[in-house]
Amino acid sequence: MNAQMVFRGTPILRVRKEVGHLHYFDKDTALAALTECGFTVMESLYTFGGESHYSSVSYTLMKLPRRILASFFPHWTARVLGGFSLLVHAQVK
Repeated sequence: MNAQMVFRGTPILRVRKEVGHLHYFDKDTALAALTECGFTVMESLYTFGGESHYSSVSYTLMKLPRRILASFFPHWTARVLGGFSLLVHAQVK
């Protein structure tokens, strides 16, 4: 979930149709959900999905800006532009 998808609306529906069952989280809500389920979050990081199977023109054009901005502002870039997954290392309490 990112600001771009919320603003445009269509990507949410397209991804849901193509991928199927989805959960829409941002970093904060994902980590909170893990904590509420009894996990201790050790660390988390964004993984770049720039090589994914999406091939739309807009997605392809945004690969380089996403990669560059993420090296300086990873949380902001993931939140606003999307294209990332959150990888979490967590342990059961």
